[in-house]
Amino acid sequence: MKKAFETAGDDILDIGITSDDMAGEKNRDIPDYPTRKKNLTDFIKELGIPKERYQIQMLTDPYGTTLEDDYDAIVVSPETYPVALKINELRKESGKPEIKIIRIEYVMADDDIPISSTRIVRGEIDVHGHLKLN
Repeated sequence: MKKAFETAGDDILDIGITSDDMAGEKNRDIPDYPTRKKNLTDFIKELGIPKERYQIQMLTDPYGTTLEDDYDAIVVSPETYPVALKINELRKESGKPEIKIIRIEYVMADDDIPISSTRIVRGEIDVHGHLKLN
């Protein structure tokens, strides 16, 4: 998240959160959209970033507004990197300029396994990647 805000600079950062329907397509126990949105806004608040610096949009498809709107860059994880490549392919086909793709690596928990919402929901780790004792 910090890298995304650094990349945005003085611009407003658009943040996409998948809809419940999209999130449910994966075989994982994922919190509902309002919970995920609240967790995200709480985390951004912890970073000390004011609400005026970002806007959150619900993603009902993998591309959000990236096929229509103009963006300078998109920050993605290894998991979503292929989607960013597809976005640029579709933008190119429609005559729009490509978006610079910034791929960040996973943030590892204390056990060197990536931090994920699934692991947090299961109670394996907390949001900071610290192992929880069972």
